[in-house]
Amino acid sequence: MPETPLVEVLGLMSMTKSTYALVVEQIPCLSEAANQKVELTLPATQGVAQDFVYDNNTRGRIIPPCKLLGIFSEANCIHLTPSRMNLEKVTVAEVMTEQVITLTKTSEEQDIFTALSLFCQHQLRQLPILDCQGQLLGVITQTSLLKIIDHLEINQVVDNLLCRLQQQRKQLELATFARRQASDELETQIEWQISGLVKANEMLEEEINRRQRSEKVLFATKVRLQRLLASSPVAIYSSHIGNYGMTFVSQGISQLGYEPRHFMEDSEFWLKCIHPEDAPRIFSELSRLPSEGHQISEYRFLQGDGTYGWIQDQRQLIRDEEGNPLEIVGSWQDISTRKQAEEAVQLSKTKLREQTRQLQQTLHELQKTQSQLVQSAKMSSLGQMVAGVAHEINNPVSFIYGNVHYAKSYANDLLRLIELYQSTYAQPSAEIERAIETIDLDFLKEDLPKLLTSMEVGSERIQEIVLSLRRFSHSEEAVTKKVDLHEGIDSTLMILQNRLKPKPKQPEIKIVKEYGSLPLIECYPGQLNQVFMNILINAIDAFDDTHNHRSFEKIQAEPRIIRIRTRISLESALNPQAIIHIADNGPGMTKDVLARAFDPFFTTKVVGKGTGLGLAISYQVIVERHKGHLFCLSSPSKGTEFVIEIPLKQSPS
Repeated sequence: MPETPLVEVLGLMSMTKSTYALVVEQIPCLSEAANQKVELTLPATQGVAQDFVYDNNTRGRIIPPCKLLGIFSEANCIHLTPSRMNLEKVTVAEVMTEQVITLTKTSEEQDIFTALSLFCQHQLRQLPILDCQGQLLGVITQTSLLKIIDHLEINQVVDNLLCRLQQQRKQLELATFARRQASDELETQIEWQISGLVKANEMLEEEINRRQRSEKVLFATKVRLQRLLASSPVAIYSSHIGNYGMTFVSQGISQLGYEPRHFMEDSEFWLKCIHPEDAPRIFSELSRLPSEGHQISEYRFLQGDGTYGWIQDQRQLIRDEEGNPLEIVGSWQDISTRKQAEEAVQLSKTKLREQTRQLQQTLHELQKTQSQLVQSAKMSSLGQMVAGVAHEINNPVSFIYGNVHYAKSYANDLLRLIELYQSTYAQPSAEIERAIETIDLDFLKEDLPKLLTSMEVGSERIQEIVLSLRRFSHSEEAVTKKVDLHEGIDSTLMILQNRLKPKPKQPEIKIVKEYGSLPLIECYPGQLNQVFMNILINAIDAFDDTHNHRSFEKIQAEPRIIRIRTRISLESALNPQAIIHIADNGPGMTKDVLARAFDPFFTTKVVGKGTGLGLAISYQVIVERHKGHLFCLSSPSKGTEFVIEIPLKQSPS
């Protein structure tokens, strides 16, 4: 056994006078003992014998098969002598140094010469014989081999050796031929491979040159692309789909005060920079990106200087050939300037709405004042009320009229700014397009100037109304004068001559004067002239309104006539009256219109043509100012007649 102490092995070898010991799996096998010598019978014409016969008491005994592990020989003992090792503590396995040469029995063709060849080649003293399973069958020693050879005839040995040599020579020739043939084939194959390698090398060189050229072009393209990205007003990026970590950010991000490494080193850097109020909306949009594919968002983004600015984020989902999501590619653009402009426009619109509200409030107050005037239409106190209304209206109207010009200028500036922005950024975001459609921007740009112009015209009209109210409540003349009423009437007709004369599609309005003999009348001539003007204008406007419904020939057949007649009434000798009749053959008035003819702000004319104050002022001038009377007689299709009665002389007030 390998773990057998060396002392026991040496003792056993000494006791049996053996020169070696076989180390097997179970027990050491000793041979070549004086009285227990193992011999191997090898007939010259047969293979290696299977039986190992012992002489004396053990002759005829078969050695049981066992597995060989090594051989401990006298040579090992010689090496142990100078080492001075403690042999009691050393096992036989620790000192076996020789490589074991064995002969494996594979066929009956193996003979004594096979064993002899191994002995000579390796200078052996023992040759263990093993079966195909590696188990020990026996041992051939030099002594047993010589004994076998002694029993053979020398001629037979020589013949066998010559036969073996011839066989080995043939085998050697065949092997040499095979080697030559293999060498020729190998040389041919090598030449073919070398030729292929040369061609492959040429192709490889061409491919390398092509790739080098491609790399140069690619490098130039890459440099150009980097320059374009660096000079672009937007930052290009790409990111993962799951955690949205950035895989690329262009140098354009420097416009926001950052470097690409800030986003590349921290996968959550972009998410941290979104304004907390905008983050939930952006996360919600990102969750819909796989279904939408493309999105445009605007949100506040923390910039490098610590302030929040607005950016526009356009992102698109990239998919592979099978439709699986690969990455997100997008761009960031700083739109803070545009947002500021939009806020300025919104602020201006707010101011404009406030001014419009003030104007509407003023108009409402005016209408309210009008209603109050109608309710308190007592001609005895109308002057005081109108004076107060005129004063109250004048202040807000002056404010509106003074600011509407600046509002028009501001609105035009904002519209030019919007047009400039649209020309600069031709592709607005989807949200902006929806807002443009919602507010109908084209109509707004077209209608806003008109609206402001209408406000300006309305303000001017209100100023005219205020002026009329002032005239209505205050006399421009402090004292009365004696005048010829006919001259005042003629002067008024002269002023209105342009409206009285014929036109290409409109016959003239005939004036029939039936003046009586009137003395000079003590009055306020300017105010009386205004009364004449108001009554005559109403008559002309009434003719014009009916002209739209009558043909030119019918108007000629029934000419339009205004008849003016004056006379003196002597019904009261103490207070004689000058009476002026102004009548027309126009459409006349209904009872309802006639009942409200002298009401302030009442008019039957189209919007913008009449103020509704002409007859009310006329009534005040005649009744309040001159202590006279003003009557109106009218019925539909019968024309209208105004009768003015004023004293020839004004009594002291």
